[in-house]
Amino acid sequence: MKITRVRLALRLFAALLLAVLAVLAVLGGPAAAQTQPPFNPAQQSEIEGIVKDYLLAHPEVLIEALQIAEARKVAEDEAARQQAILAHRDVLVNNPDSPSQGAADAPVVIVEFLDFRCGFCRKSHAVVTQLLAEDPGVRVIYRDFPILGPESVLASRAALAAHRQGRYVAMHDLFYETPLTLDEAGIMGAARDPGLDLGQFQEDINAPAIDAMLGRNHELDQALNIEGTPAFIISARLIPGYATIDQTRVAVAEERDRLSAPSA
Repeated sequence: MKITRVRLALRLFAALLLAVLAVLAVLGGPAAAQTQPPFNPAQQSEIEGIVKDYLLAHPEVLIEALQIAEARKVAEDEAARQQAILAHRDVLVNNPDSPSQGAADAPVVIVEFLDFRCGFCRKSHAVVTQLLAEDPGVRVIYRDFPILGPESVLASRAALAAHRQGRYVAMHDLFYETPLTLDEAGIMGAARDPGLDLGQFQEDINAPAIDAMLGRNHELDQALNIEGTPAFIISARLIPGYATIDQTRVAVAEERDRLSAPSA
């Protein structure tokens, strides 16, 4: 059991004990509660023992309370995240500086937060490629979110530098589909393949505009409470981690149904 769950269980136990004591105090009468402690030390110790013995004999009560508290916390976090996504919707999908793939007027828009050194991002790349090939009604917006060290940052800077020459997707695909190393030598070697102006590429890779783009992506990550890569946003829904092609198709179909449903 995680430490946080143990602490939560202890807090629930304490809350239950206090609730029992409060109820018994009320049963003793409001006047008594105002003029003297509800129980003497011996009585309080006996009550605590009764509660403890009951919980030890029926741990499912505490487990059920813990599960309810966890479910409530998950629901609250999801509701807050959806509100945050809706609040940042314009920045997520309407920034012309963000690299994307698919028709500009595609009705279903997916935003992907990615790291080029992330193994699950590499695995997801095949899913996204297949989805774009089979569904012309989908557009994917790429948000570089390098979190796995200096090589991740360098790879994202390189891809965004290529984007300034209209070659982000070519560099993106090269990074995921070839076994190159993402150090300076490997990236500069890769930069010769997409047909880039190398001089301009080397200048752009350190451009302040790229710092700004990565900074905005990081701010979005913080605002949306994204904990890792890959992460996909469809409408107000966050799909964390790797999703199969079938799972992705279902999410796209649900979004298409939502868009086609008559407004209330």
